[in-house]
Amino acid sequence: MLGLMFFITLLVTSVFLLIYIALNENKIVIKNRLERYTTGNASNDYKETEVTKVGKKNEKVTFVGIIGNIVPLDKYFEKKKILLSRARLLIKPEELLGICIIIGLILGIILYLLFDGFILVKIIVFIFGFLIGFQIPIMYVKNVKKSRAKKLNNQLPVALSVLANGLRAGLSFNQSMVIAAKEMEPPISDDFNKVVHDNVLGKDMEEALKDFAERTDDEDVEILVTAVLIQRQVGGNLSEILDTISNTIRERVKLKGDIRTMTAQAKLSALVVGGIPFFIVIILYLLNKDFMMPLFTTLIGNVLLGIALLMQAIGIFILVKLLDLKV
Repeated sequence: MLGLMFFITLLVTSVFLLIYIALNENKIVIKNRLERYTTGNASNDYKETEVTKVGKKNEKVTFVGIIGNIVPLDKYFEKKKILLSRARLLIKPEELLGICIIIGLILGIILYLLFDGFILVKIIVFIFGFLIGFQIPIMYVKNVKKSRAKKLNNQLPVALSVLANGLRAGLSFNQSMVIAAKEMEPPISDDFNKVVHDNVLGKDMEEALKDFAERTDDEDVEILVTAVLIQRQVGGNLSEILDTISNTIRERVKLKGDIRTMTAQAKLSALVVGGIPFFIVIILYLLNKDFMMPLFTTLIGNVLLGIALLMQAIGIFILVKLLDLKV
């Protein structure tokens, strides 16, 4: 049983790696071409490229692409594209879907092989494991996005102070953003550089700032962008406005930190209380396997286990909502 499980896991992992390499082949080719151009060793790409007929696309057919063509996933890909953009992860939504499917299959197969019981119950366990594994990469992306947003939010007051000082020194708003981008560290320096580059390439500063707010999806950035847009329309002392916004954001960051400190104990208690039932089941299974097996191998045991898991999920959901305070 363990050998079969290891073989299936290895097979699925190998397929995942092959799919991922196939999806990233174009990125590798583009990176090599850019390196040749930037180092001055660019060759005649017109001789290297293959001439194709007009009207035909030389597109690579991939497993995930076939799924995207069969299943209407346009809205799903659009949402995940926005999520990946805000997390600054250089993968496509199709690649994220492929990773989710592979991890879901691996976890589902492992649980299917480990669980002893009726075939219908094993199928339900497989589906349950697949759904959990499918959400793991998405949860990782959301966590990266949240971490990046938190770091940017902590950098924002200092960046606004640099902008205000630059304006008081006689620099324009664009020049102040360039100075702030040089003085600050990522991620806010990357966002400021993006705004400046968009403006240099012909996009209006108002449009570039709106894209900045949409890209970050942060309330404080929206306050900043709204204040700058209003000032550019009606006038006013922008340096004083930025100082006021900087002080406001500092107070908000301080308040968020106080709330995290006050709710840290409650969050830890919720984590411990939520993990105790699973810990007890594992300990009892290891100490007395025959005593616990009816819970997994009989119909009434499976029903009771399902009810317990449902009540546990509802309790964890309620605790998370109670501790999720908005500032």
